[in-house]
Amino acid sequence: MKKSLISLLTLILISSFSFAQPVRTHTAGAWTGDTAPMINSLNDASTDTSYWQYFGWGPSAGHLAGGDSLGGHYEVNINAFQDSGYVNVSYVTDIKAEGTGSMKLDISVHGTEGWGGYSKLQHMHPDTANGFYDWSKYDTVSFQYYMPTAPSHAGAIELRFNVLEYSDVTDPTYIPADGDAGKPLGEFYYSFTVPRLGDATTDWVTVDIPLVNGENWNNEDGFYRTGWAGIGGNEKFDTDKIKGFTFEFSGNLTDSTRASATVYIDNITLKGRKLTPYVYFNGKSFPSDMGTPFGWGDGASSSLEVVEGAGLTSQTNAAKWTLGGDGWTVTGAGWNISPTHDMSYEWMKDSIQFQYKTAKYSGNNIRLQYEAGAGKLVHELDIVTDDAWHAVKLSLKDFVYGDNTTSGFDTAAVKVFQFIAQGSGYTGEVIYLTDIWTGAPVFDWIAPAAVENIDAIPGQYTNAVVWDDVAGESGETYDVYASRKAFTDTSAKLLAANTSVDVVATGVLEEVMSVYHDITIPLSDRSVQYYYAVICTDSNGNKSIVSQTAAPTYNFARGIPTMSLTPPAFAADGDISEWEASGIIPLKMGVSSNSMGTPKTIGAVDDDADASLKLYLAADSDSLYVGVDITDNVFNVGAGNWWEQDAMELFIGLYDQRGPKHGAVKRGAEPDYKFAFLGDSAFVEFGTSTGLSDKSYVTYANSGVNGSPDAVIEFSINLDSLAK
Repeated sequence: MKKSLISLLTLILISSFSFAQPVRTHTAGAWTGDTAPMINSLNDASTDTSYWQYFGWGPSAGHLAGGDSLGGHYEVNINAFQDSGYVNVSYVTDIKAEGTGSMKLDISVHGTEGWGGYSKLQHMHPDTANGFYDWSKYDTVSFQYYMPTAPSHAGAIELRFNVLEYSDVTDPTYIPADGDAGKPLGEFYYSFTVPRLGDATTDWVTVDIPLVNGENWNNEDGFYRTGWAGIGGNEKFDTDKIKGFTFEFSGNLTDSTRASATVYIDNITLKGRKLTPYVYFNGKSFPSDMGTPFGWGDGASSSLEVVEGAGLTSQTNAAKWTLGGDGWTVTGAGWNISPTHDMSYEWMKDSIQFQYKTAKYSGNNIRLQYEAGAGKLVHELDIVTDDAWHAVKLSLKDFVYGDNTTSGFDTAAVKVFQFIAQGSGYTGEVIYLTDIWTGAPVFDWIAPAAVENIDAIPGQYTNAVVWDDVAGESGETYDVYASRKAFTDTSAKLLAANTSVDVVATGVLEEVMSVYHDITIPLSDRSVQYYYAVICTDSNGNKSIVSQTAAPTYNFARGIPTMSLTPPAFAADGDISEWEASGIIPLKMGVSSNSMGTPKTIGAVDDDADASLKLYLAADSDSLYVGVDITDNVFNVGAGNWWEQDAMELFIGLYDQRGPKHGAVKRGAEPDYKFAFLGDSAFVEFGTSTGLSDKSYVTYANSGVNGSPDAVIEFSINLDSLAK
């Protein structure tokens, strides 16, 4: 009798509270998005009915048995009964903190677990594979809530705004599966709003959460990756890799009691815009978003290259700016920025800073130049030549229009940054640069993990080298090497200096994870073996150890023509027959064939009769010999730009082709040359253009005649003259 009375009393108590039924589907509204810093104004439902994630496997059943197995746009704890836990979403216009409306949440939490229970809404980026929300430009995320009536159980429910961070997630999926170790939640960061939902609020409550890992239970200090859910990841809160966020209502009742409340949410926004630092050189390497530096000048181009140990200390590096030709009274080097930098907030507030040193500078001064849209902004700087480091800091707002522009600079899409020497007499001089950035960047000097799962897949005359991106890195690049023998170098520095290995590719961006190695061998096709190594360079320039394939990959290499060391009885007479009889294999280029593989044409070339050639190369201890048999339906040399006429350019490097490929013309131990042949004149370009036709150490003939088809070009030059 006593037991029955207690049961009846419990039933009466539970029945005194009114619970709604869950709303499992959402209807489309008119909201399509807001402009940053607003994340969601919550003025109306989204046009995307899955903006709040639909848990089609069941809000609490998940991939396990039991619980609420019916689908819904909310998730609850695993043992919650069907219809006992939910978050019903609607949008109202009469109650709001800003804008034209707010989101009304009628929630029920069923406390069936040892720690209670939860009901939550979860939003995920619509691009599962590649999409992220970038909150890194702000220091705080904020929302407002209003609870006009007290919940059914005062102090039982805690409101949490949590974020899912996917910096260390490969092959993303939002659907859980057995053995996934929490992958769909990524690095799951909680926040704990204080106090718990108790008395009704008389006004809107603003919740500001710093975008940091505060590692404690107070949301005023930031988020907290407790480890209760999700993956460990890289142990770093990467706010540029936010995949989604949740509103979670969590209760600590453990007696299967249901707690309910009605809460209005509004104004999910970012606050505290930060100055975003932009790094051009951090004292170790060029960032991946800057790409390979460009250079330009009259004749010789300027160049920028990293010199190890040449920085402010022996442990840091410098960018060596070798100045190009001065014929235009300017020469420069810098970066094409892709994707472009949005500096609209920083431009009136921040500065560009760097350090430089030089022992000699013969020009007038230098200028820094930004380019964006149709405009160019510049800032001139006088140079001190005492071979000591000098720090420079220039306000961005002090840059002025220059380089023949007076308007059109778009600070939201900065696409070029470069250094330009002005004046004359500086060709070949060197200025060292380091620590080039805006703002106050923070650098990580910890080396990335070794690259894993390197393999090579043979194709026709090519091997496709593949690997996995290093988990936990962002903005990293990869360098790929090939060797006929197993690699013995274990450090990136030693491998980069090893001239007996081939450099397949450098600076391969993250998520590419493959390159093609076109394999060639002198003269005839033969089977070869190659080992492959891959090095990861993180966004701060730290390099991983060398990882390589465990076994060689066998494939047939394409036989290609080479320079013969047994020249024919050479005579510059317009007769190619001595070359044809020599047995030397020519390099062929045309529309239908190319000795190096796939033919390549630029502009309109109809067929081989329109333009094709056979190029013979030979050398002995005295001279370089060239013979060219050109097929051209109409030979043309006349007025105008010579490079738009029937001229021939020969680019040649007189050094071992193994090792890093040159990105620009170089001299020294690995000299590059460019020869140009136009009608009855020939010249060489390295630094400046030098005529050759009248030189005693050159023989030259060109049989081409205006209006007639075809031509034979023969040329020889004394090797000693090239060293001058």
